[in-house]
Amino acid sequence: MSSRDMMIYTAVSSLVWVGFYYGYRFLKLKNDMLGYEWFFLAVSATNVILDKAGVFEFSAYVWHYLDTFSKLFGVTVIGAIGLMKVTHNFELSKGKEILVFVVALVLSYGFETLDFMRAALPVASMLAAVLFLIFCGCIVQQAFKYKLILHGWLMVVLIVLNLFVAAIQDFMVLPNEDTAVFFNKWVIETLAWSLIFTEIFYVYRALARKKGMA
Repeated sequence: MSSRDMMIYTAVSSLVWVGFYYGYRFLKLKNDMLGYEWFFLAVSATNVILDKAGVFEFSAYVWHYLDTFSKLFGVTVIGAIGLMKVTHNFELSKGKEILVFVVALVLSYGFETLDFMRAALPVASMLAAVLFLIFCGCIVQQAFKYKLILHGWLMVVLIVLNLFVAAIQDFMVLPNEDTAVFFNKWVIETLAWSLIFTEIFYVYRALARKKGMA
């Protein structure tokens, strides 16, 4: 195994851990939207590892599908709705939460299988990421409002980092992309996601405590 492959496995493994661990902790905070979406992230990352290791051929389809789901709807739409519980005291009924997941999964299947939808995937993914990161600005504003200064600045840095990731995903080629150990898209994107998904849990919990919700 090359140093590059080892670094990619390590970066992706961080997302597996973040997804399962903080997904469970979101469920403990009674936020099913964020908890289950974080689980989807972990399952997707797990299948990336299985695919690259050549364990299961089917893993390639699973992670491509779940990656599309999370980029277009999971982290973005479902994530925003989940965060609104602490930012706007807004929460869907359990039935509506399930409906949102089902609709998002069906639409994601369309983006994976229908040519006219697949052609729009790169632009749609970038726009969805940008809109979600703009929504994260609301979290930053509330973090500063409630004197959570460290969380506020951490979110600012991670939002900027993930805006860069959204830009390079499908529209830029990094120098020596196929050989670089650290400066390649797999490592940069996965570590950026792991960091912001971790910080989202901590700023969410801190805001919930400040507002007497946890």
